Amino acid sequence: MTALAIWKHRGTLYVTGNTTAESTVDATPRKIAALDTQGVEEGLTVDEASNQITVAVAGDYLVIGSVSFSGSLSKTFNVAIYKNTSTTNLMFERKLGTGGDVGAASVSGIVTCAADDDISLYQSSTDGGTAMTITDAQLTVIRLS
Repeated sequence: MTALAIWKHRGTLYVTGNTTAESTVDATPRKIAALDTQGVEEGLTVDEASNQITVAVAGDYLVIGSVSFSGSLSKTFNVAIYKNTSTTNLMFERKLGTGGDVGAASVSGIVTCAADDDISLYQSSTDGGTAMTITDAQLTVIRLS
């Protein structure tokens, strides 16, 4: 693989117009299952069945997650970037209003990865939100170095 090809590693996993709620939402972080469509895939493995992107080469990666969702009224939801099964501590927290709104939020950061590390988004609720339906979301991973 040429050096130029390594710098082009990138991948996107997304969902559009989803209406299926996440199966379990509580204080325990769980991988977001709604990301079911493979977008761009170059030098990474975008796996819609596992809802994750696997890096092929060790390095620093820009990870961008954006999630639009509805859920339990007046409850707080968190979405975090995970590497393998551990949090990177890159996350957002969003509290939904009382009107049944669809809220959007994003999270991004640079994550240092080893070859074969998996990147995914996890969700949880800190105050008893039990329903979360992700309508539109994207997870993008881009190799920086």
